[in-house]
Amino acid sequence: MQELSTSQKTRKSRDSRRSLGVTPEMVRRHRAEKYSSAGLLASSADRGWSGLSAEIRSHSEGVVALKSAQPDTEISVDVRGNGAVVTRQAGGVFERTVAARGTIWLSPAGLQEDFVALSDPVPEILHIYLPSSHFSPDSLGVDLDKSVIASLRYESGFQDPLLVGIASAISSELKIKTSAGRLLVETRKPA
Repeated sequence: MQELSTSQKTRKSRDSRRSLGVTPEMVRRHRAEKYSSAGLLASSADRGWSGLSAEIRSHSEGVVALKSAQPDTEISVDVRGNGAVVTRQAGGVFERTVAARGTIWLSPAGLQEDFVALSDPVPEILHIYLPSSHFSPDSLGVDLDKSVIASLRYESGFQDPLLVGIASAISSELKIKTSAGRLLVETRKPA
């Protein structure tokens, strides 16, 4: 399989979103609607990253998201941990998790979350947004049935050392921009 250049990958990701009727403005607006602009500590919006976007947010106690469907798969990672209880519900699945450093929550694209509620303020959560194009057969390099890709589950409270390591690197780059940051993030995404 031929390796795509960064500009080809960026174009492919944009084209995939456009074919689904999802514009970059719709994605930004969704995030603002889901979490509001309050609590935004850092964002990749001005970094020129292709293939993923990320935000570090602090969240107040109470309901932080209500009735929201998202265009991208969202991976949320607790960067600091504080013992807050995170309660969320979507697609008939009710979950309650104690927030600890490295706790991961996964929300597949297209799933409508009924709510996300926090028992206490959470100081630092990294939200990573992956477009659906990353889960296509072309991107994965294997021929998968669409039902396999659609089986990505709404999951919470799990730990994964690889994801936590990637999240740590992205979080560090969001906090302190480096000359190699874009390269770092681009190597963390599928070919």
